[in-house]
Amino acid sequence: MRRATLGCAVVQLGAVEDELLRDVVDFRGKPLVQVAELLRAAAVHVCVVTGTMHIASGTGTATVAIFGGREHPNVTGYPDAVNLYAEPERGCSPCWMVEPCPYAQGGIAECMTMLPPTVAATVVMKRYAEVLGEKENTPCRTA
Repeated sequence: MRRATLGCAVVQLGAVEDELLRDVVDFRGKPLVQVAELLRAAAVHVCVVTGTMHIASGTGTATVAIFGGREHPNVTGYPDAVNLYAEPERGCSPCWMVEPCPYAQGGIAECMTMLPPTVAATVVMKRYAEVLGEKENTPCRTA
């Protein structure tokens, strides 16, 4: 999802050490107060299960949360969010593991690769379009 596709800026939050994505506005390493302000101003927040998911819920920001197999959205997800989750056939999820997965292939757990980026992108674009339909103002709100 790029600026040209969405018609507005894509902002990256997270730790300074996180790899910087291409074609984004870099807001990594910002204080939590500023993160909350940015999320409140966002049309949609896309994340994995992390602190920003909880902050976005608290600010009322539409969220698409991508869950791996470690935890289930019924436990930590929010009912007003779109919670993407795929469960491995072996039934090992949720496992709540912090250690490396014993079923990992090439160092990556199967449950972390079951949702292709194209599926996530489609869901994000659909949610973004829904949010724009709910808004009377410009599609790109600024912080």
